[in-house]
Amino acid sequence: MWKKVIFCWLVFMSISAVTHYVRGYFKTPKPYKKILVIQHQNFEGTIAATNTAEKGYLLQLTNKETGKIDTIFLRYDVYALQTADINNNGKIDICIGVVNTKKQPKTPQKDLFFLEIDGSEVRPLLPQSILNKDLESFKVIEKEGRSIIRTIEREKNLQNQVIEYTVGEYCWQDTQLKLLRYKGKKLTLPKAKFLMYQL
Repeated sequence: MWKKVIFCWLVFMSISAVTHYVRGYFKTPKPYKKILVIQHQNFEGTIAATNTAEKGYLLQLTNKETGKIDTIFLRYDVYALQTADINNNGKIDICIGVVNTKKQPKTPQKDLFFLEIDGSEVRPLLPQSILNKDLESFKVIEKEGRSIIRTIEREKNLQNQVIEYTVGEYCWQDTQLKLLRYKGKKLTLPKAKFLMYQL
C-alpha cells in the first residue's frame, strides 16, 4: 500500500517538475541577437548585438575595409537595433532600443540610445533619449529628406486607469531629439502599431 502511495507521489512530482520547466522555457524570452550589414558611403561593415554572460549586451563594430573591430558594452538588455543618419550629417549612426531596469527595477522601462561611427570606432551620440512618455517601441524612417524617429509611447489615463498610446515623430535638432508632431493620441495598441508603419 505504502509503496503505491510513494510511487504515485514520485510520478506526480516528476510531472509537476517537467510542467514547471516547460512553462518556464516558453515564458522566458530568448536573448536578442542581431547582425546588421552596413553599406554606406562613409562606412562599410557590420554591427552585431550579442548577449553576454554578464548582465548586458556587447556591441561589436567591424570595419570591412580595414578589418578593425571596436566593441562597447551596454549594461542593459537590447530589444532593437537599427542604423540611420540620425543627426543628418551624412554619416551613418546606430539606434539601439534598450530595457532600462535601473530607473524602476519592478517596472523595466525602455529607452533609446544613439551611437555614431567615427572611422572604425563607436562613440556616444546621445547616451539616452528624452521622450515625453514611456516608450513602447520605435522605428527609424526617412521622411522630409531626413531621419525621423517614430515612436509608440504609453501613459495611464488617470480618469479611467486605462493604458493609452500615442504615436510621435522626433527629429534631431541641435544636440538632441525634439518632438515634431503626434500622429495620433489616446489610441489602443493595435491602432498605434497600424499608424507606426504607415508612410
